[in-house]
Amino acid sequence: MSVLLNYMVMQTEAQLGRAVEGDLREDLHDYLVRLYKVCQWTEECNLLAFVYLLRLLANTVAPVQLRRDNCKLLMLGTLMIAQKFWDDRSLRNQDMPVAWQRATTGEKRVNLKQVNSLEIEILRAIEWELYVSECDYVACYQELTSLVGK
Repeated sequence: MSVLLNYMVMQTEAQLGRAVEGDLREDLHDYLVRLYKVCQWTEECNLLAFVYLLRLLANTVAPVQLRRDNCKLLMLGTLMIAQKFWDDRSLRNQDMPVAWQRATTGEKRVNLKQVNSLEIEILRAIEWELYVSECDYVACYQELTSLVGK
């Protein structure tokens, strides 16, 4: 997933006319691994979160751009929502600032108010559409696994 996130960030920054700085793949990969270890959601949540991120980026009413400075926070938000939707036991919003702190290095801290706002903003932007059909799930899974082999 970090390969695709990196590609998406680089594309956005190029479209914005920003100088494309170094590759984010390793940093994003390490962040997602650390976040996974801290939060311990089921593996399906990773894919659901990515589908939610795609829905968020496709929103035309309130467009969001995936950039270097927001991609980790957006993944935190979509992963938190995916875990609440999919897992029988999920972390609470108040756990997310701690998870963020443990998963990031050198990033600005987030607080509970920011986490709550992030969750509501994402849910509104994706119009509370949390269900992912089997067809969409499989298509996204195949796309991501095909990128791993490249």
